[in-house]
Amino acid sequence: MVTAAALLTTSLAAATTSPTDTASAVRARAAAPPAGTAPSVAATSRCSTEQGSAPSGWRRVMADSFSEDIPLGEWGKPGGRWEFPGGKWRARVAGAKDTSGRGTYNSPKTTSQHHGALDVWIHSEGSTRYVAAPIPLVGDTVGQRISLCMRADQIPGYKIAFLLWPDEGPGNYHGEIDFPEGKLLSTGSAHAFMHFDPKPSGGKQQDAYDSNVNLMSWHTYTMEWHPGQNVASFYVDGRLIGRSARPEVPDGPMHYVMQMETYVPGQELPPPAEGHVLVDWFTIDVPSSTSTAAGNPFTDISDSPHRNEVIALYKAGITKGCTTTRFCPDGRVLRDQLASFLDRVLDPPATNADYFDDDDGNLHEGAINRLAAAGITTGCAARRYCPDDPVRRDQMASFLRRAFDLSPAQRDFFSDDAGNLHEKAINAVAKADITSGCSATRYCPGRYVTREQMAAFLVRAMRNAGLL
Repeated sequence: MVTAAALLTTSLAAATTSPTDTASAVRARAAAPPAGTAPSVAATSRCSTEQGSAPSGWRRVMADSFSEDIPLGEWGKPGGRWEFPGGKWRARVAGAKDTSGRGTYNSPKTTSQHHGALDVWIHSEGSTRYVAAPIPLVGDTVGQRISLCMRADQIPGYKIAFLLWPDEGPGNYHGEIDFPEGKLLSTGSAHAFMHFDPKPSGGKQQDAYDSNVNLMSWHTYTMEWHPGQNVASFYVDGRLIGRSARPEVPDGPMHYVMQMETYVPGQELPPPAEGHVLVDWFTIDVPSSTSTAAGNPFTDISDSPHRNEVIALYKAGITKGCTTTRFCPDGRVLRDQLASFLDRVLDPPATNADYFDDDDGNLHEGAINRLAAAGITTGCAARRYCPDDPVRRDQMASFLRRAFDLSPAQRDFFSDDAGNLHEKAINAVAKADITSGCSATRYCPGRYVTREQMAAFLVRAMRNAGLL
């Protein structure tokens, strides 16, 4: 039996052969790789082609040789040291289901770095099949060149689809570019797919190319997407295997996902199996004249259900994010921050009045006073605004009702806000289609508002008022 660690420490000559029946690594090896033993892979690739530098016409925006050891259980762990490994990756939300709904994403349970490689251990615990989908922290772009050196064990019941996914939906209506994609079987090969944009109602919907190489061996896979030229090209070890040159090549911003999952819906799953997908190095280049997609500098919203609203808020000049490249979608919104968001949306008249004593020197004090002068807030108590308190969903409703002068509702939309001080405001925002609650009959008034939820509230309110 050959372990993943053994495969990773073999010579280049041995690693580029075609192992036919590799077994999964010992759990302890994946969980706690020996410190200081990971060989350097920057100079010598396990594939026949090197990582190299960005080709002419391209600019490198990300490169990872996975030289830092990260044990199983820590990669992508929320709040942990390696929540964003190397500042280059993030994990898909643990517990989310894969395409077929039969696999469960969980990077801490599957993903580690050791011996100079990314190691995704696909396995089951009880009835749960654990898979992963690492996502590079690169802003959505129009045009990308993605290259990686990888191999996988044979794992019946599972497949990979490393893909560029469109930022605008629904689904892949605006195309999709996959490479490599294939079942993790020794009898198959890696394929490339260029799904048409827009998705046709009938007839041919994609170009497909067979690489004629097996995913069980080390190979370098490269896809180049030139939307301005209507071209998508696919290479294995530097050899062109296919090129789509047609108007249907996607031309809108896309983001990359390294998706490992169970077979697609409708395909029977064999009994649970386990094995490893190994990546030696990974790079992303963008056209030299291209930066992050216009209107979206944020690298942490690809999986946000409110992604489009965040982008709309950024384009409208209402938010700049929590850093220059991150929006922090799961962060709580504080009352002083909300004041500035509403102030930018509404642009209320200036005031010289100082309404509260607990916001002196606060960065958002001017916005707080302007909202108070406009009657949008009365604070949390006499002469107090409580600027550092997080905003609850019921409070958000009252802010929005006053800010956008929403008309009262004649019906009661939710069952969990009876007697709540903000119940009338909650019903007003529901009537205006600004909220549909946290379920069909509940609003969850006591929950705190996250930044991505705030974006959704504000964008819907602005559209309702004709401001967007």
